[in-house]
Amino acid sequence: MVETLTLHIGKNGLTKEFIEHLSFVFKTRKTIKVQLLKSAAENRAEMNKVAEEIIAGLPDRYNYRVIGFTIILMKRTIMKKAPVKKKFAGKIAWKRVNK
Repeated sequence: MVETLTLHIGKNGLTKEFIEHLSFVFKTRKTIKVQLLKSAAENRAEMNKVAEEIIAGLPDRYNYRVIGFTIILMKRTIMKKAPVKKKFAGKIAWKRVNK
């Protein structure tokens, strides 16, 4: 089982190299935690802004959740629909008529 990876953003803030590293790491992982120092974001509004910048810089679709000074990034999975089996395959199905 692959453990969740934790990355840190320091006083330099969010950089282009950090986002490139995230996109590389997401090739093998589904969930990543990003922890910020208090000097990088002082309140929840700034945390959400940093999370939106990260999501905008990544190539695929991701969800995020902010808990304290931690951003949890999750890769969105595409749900495939199960094939529909026809109940009356090869037979004539009767239609119900409402009167």
